[in-house]
Amino acid sequence: MKTLKRLVAISTLVVLGLIQLMPSALAAYTTVSSNENIDNVDNTPMLVDSTTDSNGDIHLITYLFNANLELRYYKYSGGSWSSETILKNFNGTGLNLADAKIDEHDGTVWVIWTAGGEPGEMKYKKYSGGSWGSETTVISDIWGTRLDFSITSDGIPYLAFTDGSSNLRTTKWTGSAFSVADQVASIGMAPASMGVETTGSTTTGELHVAVQGDGSGGPTSVKYYETDIVGGDLDTWDSVETLLSSQILNPAGQVGFINTGLSADNRFRFVSTSINGAKDEDDRIFYLSKNSGGTWNDPVQFLDTGAPFDEQPGRRAGLFTDTDGTIYVAYSHMTESDILEMKYSSNEGSTWGSMPITTTGAAGDSQVVINKTTSPDQLVVVQGGHDANFDPGPLGFLFKSFYLTEPEEGASVPEFKTYMLILTLMIGMGLIYKAMPKTVRSKA
Repeated sequence: MKTLKRLVAISTLVVLGLIQLMPSALAAYTTVSSNENIDNVDNTPMLVDSTTDSNGDIHLITYLFNANLELRYYKYSGGSWSSETILKNFNGTGLNLADAKIDEHDGTVWVIWTAGGEPGEMKYKKYSGGSWGSETTVISDIWGTRLDFSITSDGIPYLAFTDGSSNLRTTKWTGSAFSVADQVASIGMAPASMGVETTGSTTTGELHVAVQGDGSGGPTSVKYYETDIVGGDLDTWDSVETLLSSQILNPAGQVGFINTGLSADNRFRFVSTSINGAKDEDDRIFYLSKNSGGTWNDPVQFLDTGAPFDEQPGRRAGLFTDTDGTIYVAYSHMTESDILEMKYSSNEGSTWGSMPITTTGAAGDSQVVINKTTSPDQLVVVQGGHDANFDPGPLGFLFKSFYLTEPEEGASVPEFKTYMLILTLMIGMGLIYKAMPKTVRSKA
């Protein structure tokens, strides 16, 4: 009987020891398995946006400042990138402020952009059944647009954009066209970037919009708007808030960019970058999220306050939430080595881990996006921007992808079913011991 008691004690110690090791099992994607150039180009590209479809394939859109000014599309499938598809040749007129957005629902990929001088047109294309449809106008005679959109769970795109008077306007897909754009708010600042997220469906959902200013036409902060979309009412907002007004501290001319997302339980979050571009001025990156009670958590700053010019962040920080709730933020910043870095948190941003994706050769002024593939299970971090360390030379730009593979279960600690087996064994032994007659147990 002493042997049985010792076995129970040993099992208890083993389980407790494994529980102590469990945080390492949550350690996120930390191995860069390979990297490659998607495209080397001789003119400035903008890494505009990306999305992942239900097959785990990645769809990527870029904008190239070459002689024609092209909107390009790439697809990552089966472990490799496709060659580019030219979605739009602007013939020198270009994207209006170079904004576009890509999203996916049920195998249909949507791309929306604004085109041509001032005023311009907002247009869209859809990718379905392996081919692209024709470009179609959403709205004409639009000025100074920043745009973003999101698709509800029942497949309806909701689009928000700003006009030349800094008014926020919204429209939604009606099944064959976009509705008349409502003018719903005046944001009171020159917009630099915006993000849109929808939760739920058109019968249960909400619309979230965040707009970041650029400092050139007044105050710089992040304006947040939220409304119920049940019944399609986009004329009024249930909540309007001003965020980060005391943290960003942008002087006139500073550029701000925002990337938005949702938590596993549909709470809004975003990452904000503000770039002065002048030596010894403030360049900052913030992460901000709503908590379960609907209020905002304290902002998390990834670069030191008053970061000097040699730590200037890239234009956009990538933001991604995995299915297990882990948050990933990736960005580049100018140090002597030009680091491309990732932060990650498995507890809703209370604490953050950190890992360099590259420690040299990253593009300090680049843009970064994060997506996930399912076969193999890996994060794909795509970077676009200037890089003097790669061909075609100091004036060259590139798109580069990095593949971060998730540690396999059992590689460092036992998988979950092993924990449960040991725990069941321990409980079973305890129950057997307790069920024994006291006279027997007293002899043990």
